[in-house]
Amino acid sequence: MKEDKKYYKLLDIIRVVSCIGVLLYHLGYLQGGFLSVCSFFVLSGYLSYISLSRKDKVNFKEYYKKRFKHIYLPLLIVVFITTCITAFMGDIHWFQLKPESTSVLFGYNNYWQLSVNADYFARHVSSPFMHFWYIAILLQFEIIFPFIYLFIKKTKEKIHKVFPIIILSILITASSGYFIYISLNNNIMLSYYDTLARSFSLFIGVLLGYIHKEYKPLYFKRFSNIFFYLYLVIFIVLQFIINSNNTYYWLVMIIVSLLTCRLIDYGTSNDSSNLNFWERETKFLADTSYEIYLVQYPIIFFFQYTDLDIAWKMPIMILLIFGFAYFIHFTLDFKNTKGQYLRLVFGIIIAIFSAFGLVEYVHAKDYTEEMNKLRDQLSENQKMIQDKQKDYEERLKQEQEEWNKVMNDLDSGEAGLESYVVNLPIVAVGDSVMLGAVPSLYQKFPNGYFDAAVSRTDYEANRILQGVKNNGMLSDNVVIHLGTNGQCGLACQKEIMNTCAGKNVFYVTVSNEAEVHVNGSFYNLAKMYPNVHIIDWYGASQGHGEYFAADGIHLNGSGMNAYVNTIYNGIYNYYHKQLEDKKNKLIEEHNKVLDQKIYFYGNDLLLNIYDDLVDVYPESGFTIKQNYSYQDIIKDIKNDIKDKKIAKRIVISLDQKELVSKEQYQAIIDISKDYELYFVYVYNTPYEFNLENVHTISYKANSKSFMVDGLHLSKQGNKELLEVIKKGLEN
Repeated sequence: MKEDKKYYKLLDIIRVVSCIGVLLYHLGYLQGGFLSVCSFFVLSGYLSYISLSRKDKVNFKEYYKKRFKHIYLPLLIVVFITTCITAFMGDIHWFQLKPESTSVLFGYNNYWQLSVNADYFARHVSSPFMHFWYIAILLQFEIIFPFIYLFIKKTKEKIHKVFPIIILSILITASSGYFIYISLNNNIMLSYYDTLARSFSLFIGVLLGYIHKEYKPLYFKRFSNIFFYLYLVIFIVLQFIINSNNTYYWLVMIIVSLLTCRLIDYGTSNDSSNLNFWERETKFLADTSYEIYLVQYPIIFFFQYTDLDIAWKMPIMILLIFGFAYFIHFTLDFKNTKGQYLRLVFGIIIAIFSAFGLVEYVHAKDYTEEMNKLRDQLSENQKMIQDKQKDYEERLKQEQEEWNKVMNDLDSGEAGLESYVVNLPIVAVGDSVMLGAVPSLYQKFPNGYFDAAVSRTDYEANRILQGVKNNGMLSDNVVIHLGTNGQCGLACQKEIMNTCAGKNVFYVTVSNEAEVHVNGSFYNLAKMYPNVHIIDWYGASQGHGEYFAADGIHLNGSGMNAYVNTIYNGIYNYYHKQLEDKKNKLIEEHNKVLDQKIYFYGNDLLLNIYDDLVDVYPESGFTIKQNYSYQDIIKDIKNDIKDKKIAKRIVISLDQKELVSKEQYQAIIDISKDYELYFVYVYNTPYEFNLENVHTISYKANSKSFMVDGLHLSKQGNKELLEVIKKGLEN
């Protein structure tokens, strides 16, 4: 006999808040929005158990049919419409379309993303399906859950109703223990993507559902609403203060899962029948939350290829996300008798676009075989590396003697320098791009030591370099080409620099900068460490598609030669510049000190690049504040002039969305007439003053230079602004 279904409006509030949290995270607004996924997992486990427990027996056909309709069918539609749209946007380079779409369709996308080192926390959108790891885990759970439910039911009937609690608790403990273990061992993406690691949230929901059915929810009836909203506020606040780089992010994810249990406890304290307007709207949004999750990343992905002004891009994206979600939800709501003809029309439209997308998916080329051949070649090169490493230690002993000899001979001409660079016993650490070029590298640098491997990131660089250093084999010149698969962040880079203290470190920029956005961190590192030098493979390879294999990243024959020559030229140019700088060192150091004596006044624009400004202009003074008003800046400049704090040059970033008048700028000029003034403009058109001591630094930003709020510059925009300021001060 079926149990009457009850409607709990507070559960819909949990779903809506979680849905909005995930959406804001994907849009770049909410740093801890990824925590809402834990809440969705708990809700899924809970509702799956409650749903089956209402049945007298498990009807597998009915169960899987319902899951196909509510979970898999919308997924199919989004996947195939996405591939359809991709076919009409020629500037999209989605190399993994076939294997990634296949992984989504067959429910193993989470493990596929692990296999390609996908980083869900990276702030770039390299695929429209980056968020479907969650759907994969959900599908895997839904496939096996009827069997889990039957096991729980039989255990309760045959033994005792407390035994399922014990069994589920063991499963939760094992999964969460595994999750904590791999999180603490710095394997963040494995802990985030792995089904076994994430299943603790699902089983927590199942356990809660079992307790509710066999016992009762744990809550204070009298204050149920108060406690519900108190827990909800805590849940929301955590999403504002926690990010993926937090040391204890794993603990917070467990806490959020348990917090969701408390929300469900209090959310089921009262069922509802009559709903007011806002409650009906909340229910509608909750019912559409799954479709909202499905469509958001594809829309964000496609919009990064548009040239819409940032002011229009964000509201249009949000409207399309909610619009397409409702479009799909309405079309698949077969039980609703209203709008049947319109639903039929929508269904035909979806079927046509999905069919076209299916054809595109079927005909999409899968480069797996070609990549396997490349991997085989890389394996051979890996063996070559191991053989060559044995000869390195003896050559390293001669490094200092060779260096002293060559330095004495360099003035005689560049021939000596060329010979020296070729015979340098350099140490190089890289990923599969370097691995492919190992034979050519050994030809160019016969005394080199090369350690490269497939799918390597700079998380591993410090361990490798430290091992080389411990063996006494770390030369004075280290080449690092890691970043094709993402990068580890400033703290990790600082560890590398500590290991390479006193050495010349050459960072090679990556060619796939548009996908990973790591080159800026290398340039920033070079500003922090004088012994860091950039070899611009990104610049050298632009416009040379003939250098690359089908994936646009790995190298063919001509690409290997260009790659090796770029590394050689980077090292050669460094030593050549050392020769030139040697003669003018004292003059240049003196001029550098004078040029860096600048005082900066600014608002959010300079605040976002403060760390870089300090690195570039370490001798400068800074007064930078959020929402810096005209009145405050006038007051501060007057006081600083009186106290003789200002250097000979003043940089002022007063530009903001609210227009500052020319008269207000003139007031600043009047009190600073004995100084060189540089006004930085981003949002507004520069004013012309025709005065020798007043200069304009204008940054012409485009939509891609801003974050989604249209106010703060993106990482790319900050980098460009810094370069514009540097050039403006150099002129």
